[in-house]
Amino acid sequence: MKHTPAIRVLAALAALLMTAPLAACAGDNAGTTDTTASAVTTAAPTSNEQAETQPPVDENGFLLDNLPADLSYGGATLTVLADEGQKKQYFAEDLTGDIVNDALYERERTVEERLGVNLEWNFIKGAWANRDSFAQTVEQSVQAGSQDYDLVVAYNLTPPVLAVKGVLENLNDMKYIEVDQPWWPQTYVEQALYDDKLYCLAESSSRGVLRNMPAVFYNKELTEQYGMNDLLQVALDGDWTLDKLGELIKGTYRDLNGNNTVDAEDQFGLSVGAVAWLDAFFYGSGLTITKVNEQGNPELTLGDEKVQTYIDKILPFLNESPDVYPLDAKQYQMFKSGRAVFYVSTIAITDQLRDVDINYGVMPMPKFDANQEAYHTTMSNTHDVWCIPINGKNTEAAGAALEALASGSYRQVYPAYYETALKVKYAPDDQIAQVYDMIRAGVMFDFGYIYSNCFDRMPALYVRDCVQKNDPNWSSVWAAQKDSMTLKLDEILKALAD
Repeated sequence: MKHTPAIRVLAALAALLMTAPLAACAGDNAGTTDTTASAVTTAAPTSNEQAETQPPVDENGFLLDNLPADLSYGGATLTVLADEGQKKQYFAEDLTGDIVNDALYERERTVEERLGVNLEWNFIKGAWANRDSFAQTVEQSVQAGSQDYDLVVAYNLTPPVLAVKGVLENLNDMKYIEVDQPWWPQTYVEQALYDDKLYCLAESSSRGVLRNMPAVFYNKELTEQYGMNDLLQVALDGDWTLDKLGELIKGTYRDLNGNNTVDAEDQFGLSVGAVAWLDAFFYGSGLTITKVNEQGNPELTLGDEKVQTYIDKILPFLNESPDVYPLDAKQYQMFKSGRAVFYVSTIAITDQLRDVDINYGVMPMPKFDANQEAYHTTMSNTHDVWCIPINGKNTEAAGAALEALASGSYRQVYPAYYETALKVKYAPDDQIAQVYDMIRAGVMFDFGYIYSNCFDRMPALYVRDCVQKNDPNWSSVWAAQKDSMTLKLDEILKALAD
């Protein structure tokens, strides 16, 4: 389905409607638009005419997709190629009694039954170290005309590479895929769409996307010890900034082992779990690698003055404070052992924190400064992205199945994982739901991030280099890379348009 300006009006309504089932969980102090959305979508119609104009929803208030009720492909087998390292994000072998596992299992059964298809999964290695071989598997299959795979779900950096190689269907032209529906992230659609072509899609409600949102975790015992009271209110008031975080952690370093040496056995105010999560500070500051200009084309923004300003602020913050521990694989151990006040990681870490005796809270990534209107974060690598090879056995059925899987995530997996498991079952308190909603509302995608593995070197790595090396000369780094990076961007756009 074409992504047109007229449909964007419906998309805005759909996005609003998406929050309806969440309103009852938000509470009076959520600081979001959930209450308004609830009023719009749950008020009883005053006439039959009003009832007919409301979009169809299921018994829980979740929007239904528009796949025909009688659509059936007669038991056709659709072969799915998937990254085995991300298997638990989108696949369940059987019912186990675990709420999230069972939601994934039921999602697949629902799709198979309603469409008359059989989903046959093939799992191969496809994470960072194997992303090239995974892409080659798809490319070689297409070139051979062997029709091996109808659907592909992969490490997020891989499908865009396949798009540039010209082996993927344009999802924007497919009969049953409606990219303006709430189960597709609108920022992803708008940023990945070029020349009216869209070759890959992340879901808005999959477990893989939800669990890969970066955030700032904190140890409640330590924050209370240091008088850091009511951090939630700080976030709700919009005052959670880099400066505020720096102020709070000042003086929190402790030489716990008494060896007069800064090491991983000491206590720190802030630790960052992995180098990739440095990107969350960049995006949290409202920065992106590219933006879409007035002509609808992505253009690089790394030369913007604010990038240098960001470097000038983040370097002393991360590298020159005794209260911040340098990047190291030991940082998770530090946090779960109660030796880090704040810890930057992804929501996925909550799976492990369930088995640790630690009372923790969660905050969004801090704003660059108080003038920034909203909280933002990027989506950490390893979230899942879908695409459809150009020579599948039944492309129409693959498109229908993809729409059904994504809408199924929205109605089945999202409530189980996000609303029930994260916000209630695994939650350390009843306030954390509001923070999760703030984080999710601020997730950002941009073309330069989505297609980053198609550049000679991922653009974000140059920013990371400056941060890790404590190098303040970003303007020089950008000057050295500007021409080659701009040329590569043009090549990528040409490949997508051809």
